[in-house]
Amino acid sequence: LRDFESALALFIPAADPLIFYRVIVDRAKQWLAPGGWLLFEIHAGTGVSVEQLLVDAGFCETKILRDLSGHERIVLGRSSFPAQGSGK
Repeated sequence: LRDFESALALFIPAADPLIFYRVIVDRAKQWLAPGGWLLFEIHAGTGVSVEQLLVDAGFCETKILRDLSGHERIVLGRSSFPAQGSGK
């Protein structure tokens, strides 16, 4: 992968490992239809923090799902707010 993907796509900044999740959660408020779902595939050890980002942003029905090995793998939440824009 390192030969084909930029470092930014492969490695998260140590100073703020949730930076990309924060940006996506913030923008999802504009793009998701009411009741729409936002799902993340997460890095190991970030499940609770990513779920809290969703809760703090007003998402409901948040949940952390585990993979077949028992590791936290997916965080999801449902939008509980009206769409703010067309997403264009």
